[in-house]
Amino acid sequence: MGLDTIEFVLWAEQEFEIDFPDQDAASIFTVGEFTSYVHGRLLDIQGTDALGEEAIFQRVKEFLVTNFRLSPDKISSDSHFINDIRLDR
Repeated sequence: MGLDTIEFVLWAEQEFEIDFPDQDAASIFTVGEFTSYVHGRLLDIQGTDALGEEAIFQRVKEFLVTNFRLSPDKISSDSHFINDIRLDR
């Protein structure tokens, strides 16, 4: 995992108050997979009070735009963290 990925995962752990095991992070490749993973973890912890996937996606997108200076139109659920967003390159 590169520094960009580590920064992103640490942000997500703090933002959503969840643990993000390294082996789980290594198996997630797209923004949509990440959003679904976070949503699933929040459902396990918070039940019906958990944020919806769209709200999680918007927070993730905002973080990526702000911290990695990405264009918002480049970020979709299908965006690949390495190939499309270029984290760790």
